[in-house]
Amino acid sequence: MNCTRVQECFIDYQDGTLPADEAAALRAHLASCPTCQREWSALQEMSRKLDPLTAAPEPGPRLRENFYAMLETHQREADAPSPFALARGRIDRFFAALLPDQPALQFAFALTLLIAGVFAGQH
Repeated sequence: MNCTRVQECFIDYQDGTLPADEAAALRAHLASCPTCQREWSALQEMSRKLDPLTAAPEPGPRLRENFYAMLETHQREADAPSPFALARGRIDRFFAALLPDQPALQFAFALTLLIAGVFAGQH
């Protein structure tokens, strides 16, 4: 193994996922190469310093309770009618009663409004 290949395998070796034959070759190379020994030591030191940062703390016993309480509150707020729901319902019913359901009648109504607008705009 050369230095480049050894250094590429450091992470796999550290994780224990490097095949046994490559791990043996890496150990043999590390025993005889001061450059790779320094790189390996630097990687080990960095891992040692980063380990406390990557360890996630265990959640407390009330985490699940608090989460479900928060979720229930959110669902209740989402299911509650909005302050404008009643007014919007009334407006929707008003326009539904005012405007016809058939597309031909809707077109005729729109055309009538357009013609009335043109005449009103001329005077």
